[in-house]
Amino acid sequence: MNEKETVIINAALPYSEFPSLHLGHIYGNFLLSDISARTFRKQNYNTIFVSGTDDNGLALNIQAKKQNTSVNELLKFNTKSIKEQLKNFDISFDVFKSTSNNQEHDKFVQERFLELTTKEQETEISMCSYCELQLAQKTIIFFCKKCNENIKLEYLTKHNEKNLNMFCSICKNSILKTQSREFFLKCTGTNYYELISNTKINKSANNILKEIEQKKQNIDCWKLISRNSISGINIPNTNKTFYVWFDAILSYASFLNIPLQKAKNIYFMGKDNVFFHTFFFAQVLPKERWPNSIYSRNWLITEQGKFSKSENNGIFLRDVNKKQTSILRIFLFQLNSEDSDVKFNMESLKEYEKNVFINKILNLFQRIHKLLIKKGLLIFQYDFNNEICDIFCDFVIKQDFKLSYGFFINQVEEANYLFNKEKMWNFTQTKDFFDILNRLLNIFSIISILTPEIINNFSTFFIFNQKEITILDNSNILYTQQFV
Repeated sequence: MNEKETVIINAALPYSEFPSLHLGHIYGNFLLSDISARTFRKQNYNTIFVSGTDDNGLALNIQAKKQNTSVNELLKFNTKSIKEQLKNFDISFDVFKSTSNNQEHDKFVQERFLELTTKEQETEISMCSYCELQLAQKTIIFFCKKCNENIKLEYLTKHNEKNLNMFCSICKNSILKTQSREFFLKCTGTNYYELISNTKINKSANNILKEIEQKKQNIDCWKLISRNSISGINIPNTNKTFYVWFDAILSYASFLNIPLQKAKNIYFMGKDNVFFHTFFFAQVLPKERWPNSIYSRNWLITEQGKFSKSENNGIFLRDVNKKQTSILRIFLFQLNSEDSDVKFNMESLKEYEKNVFINKILNLFQRIHKLLIKKGLLIFQYDFNNEICDIFCDFVIKQDFKLSYGFFINQVEEANYLFNKEKMWNFTQTKDFFDILNRLLNIFSIISILTPEIINNFSTFFIFNQKEITILDNSNILYTQQFV
């Protein structure tokens, strides 16, 4: 292992039009990226964990209109709330920024625009004169005069355009279609296929890309990158702003504040972002920031469908207190499925909390606690190793998260079994005792990666910070273990 090797862990930026994320964001994006970042740090890689909030675009303008406030005022509240929620879940970012009010990001985006192949041409756009916004299709109400009903987007092509009236979803006024001179970016399949041929892509993400390819979507194309009357980054020498996707993708490079260099770039994202991110990575990102790895999980779903901010469906982070984060981190970590969406329900969570989290994991901590208090051991006299934790870390680095969890829980079960079988309470300071204790301290290190809040809850006996755990006996230091 090279201590100087740089690994950049990237978690997809959540959009900040709403003040609360949901558990789907933790499950599909932030949890695995955080566990990976902690693991790489543990293994002495130069690790940079990057994310932030995506603050530009139409959706924010719409929410500001609905709440009768400014975009800036909305962002102040929403971005602060999102940061606090992620901190509550112990997501250990090294870099967390926003795409709004960020001069370095603005400059990077504008300079990158001038480096890429673009063109201007006339195109038809939809404007709401009352809201003074250029609208996207999903923000328009389509009403068929012949059918006398509203039409969903997926059925538009089945209706004659002459029979359709369009209304703004915000103010319900009629929309005007007009011609406008806009900017387009040249996108090529050559770039896209070069990127995916050199990128490790997990099964879930690869399934999404195959679905897109089967639809034979044209990827040699010109993509619209400019907007009118929308908050965002100004296109140089115009009164237009960049389409939100353009500047959001470039944040993965602009947020780093370091010279672009060759590093291992690992990207985590929800499955609905896989094609969008992968395609536009290849078109706009400098090659130094192209992914070496793309990892996606399937959706977390309820009876009503996938977790969704816009549909207000799921469990939202604003409703989760700090004491609940430990169980939720481990529970969501073990829900591994690359083949299908994962159904979340409170009954399964409560069952896992009782049978695994309390009876196995917390029970082991309580036993270790009692053992060390009873023995008052001079642990530092023994030569410990991190072999067990290193095996776990190796699984995580290889992105075999299912195996890593299975290995961890197996170690917990074996440790509890040894407490019962070997009668640890009667042990003296023998080699067998220290071998078992070595296993226990390795489990501590793994726990500090999976859910550090558990160790914080034992702070009267275990002093825990980002780099080590210290075991005390009557205020005397008995053992210090380096980890994250």
